[in-house]
Amino acid sequence: MTKREFLDSLRQGLRGLPQEDIEERLLFYSEMIDDRVADGCSESEAVAKMGSVNQIVRQTLEDIPLGRLVRKRIKPICEGSGARIALLVCTSLLWLPLLVSALAVVLSLFVSLWCVTASLWSIPVALGGAGLGGVLSLLPFALQGKPFLGIAMVGAGLLSLGLSILTVPLCVLAARASVWLTKKLVFLIKALMIFRRN
Repeated sequence: MTKREFLDSLRQGLRGLPQEDIEERLLFYSEMIDDRVADGCSESEAVAKMGSVNQIVRQTLEDIPLGRLVRKRIKPICEGSGARIALLVCTSLLWLPLLVSALAVVLSLFVSLWCVTASLWSIPVALGGAGLGGVLSLLPFALQGKPFLGIAMVGAGLLSLGLSILTVPLCVLAARASVWLTKKLVFLIKALMIFRRN
């Protein structure tokens, strides 16, 4: 693939993004290819070292902040003609409830995901507290003349502490999964905004 074909393919993949972002990426990859050619690579080798266009488009979409995309989508609407704005106001009884509902669904997905993750962390905390209480109960039972009951409480406390330690990796795994799902959901929202613009 030549440099021109690569850049044309990249421009096609990035369409829908703000124009300055497209130009910035094209300039970056053009200079990178030129640098590699200057270092002795052929043009096709330099292009091959860039990676696939799909990977570059995906990485670009992940790097651009969601707020920036939203501002770029809203700006043309706000700068539109009076007729366009009047049409938006008149039809707001249709699209505004749908927009609010969609935002509520997305927000509820985020909140539910992170509430489940936070509640999972309460398990090792509760087990650790119960375990600590069981271990510390040895002294009061020993002073009351019930050493065997105190030893049983220490055993139960140590068991709870062990279970607490065993559940921490599961909670870490759940937190990582929540972060991953959150990133995927944000990426999906960005992709929908970009592809809808095309």
